[in-house]
Amino acid sequence: MATMTVQTIAEGGLNPAYSAVAATDDFDNALGDVLLHVKNNNAGACVVTINPVAGASRPIPGLGAMTKAAAGASIPAGQERIFGPFPPGAFNNASGRVTAGYGVTASVTAAAFRLAQP
Repeated sequence: MATMTVQTIAEGGLNPAYSAVAATDDFDNALGDVLLHVKNNNAGACVVTINPVAGASRPIPGLGAMTKAAAGASIPAGQERIFGPFPPGAFNNASGRVTAGYGVTASVTAAAFRLAQP
């Protein structure tokens, strides 16, 4: 697992840095304000999965317990997707981090972003 540094997008702009993905990456999401941008330059599709943490079920009056579904999607070759934000109660582990998994890693890069607070 690789730990991604969350980059802050400020009013003056950001020159984003993308890194090759590992089978799983994690990033800080203490405030629930992070977006994950994944670029797939692989010859095939890349399935990105962000699973909710254990215990992410919540009681909904009149409906019973509801469990948060995993986030993510299959990214076709040569395309990219932005995922998030990730509600902390559903996606953060005990360390306040979110884990993303990738179906393929060759030629796939990613970066995590948050907006600067005014």
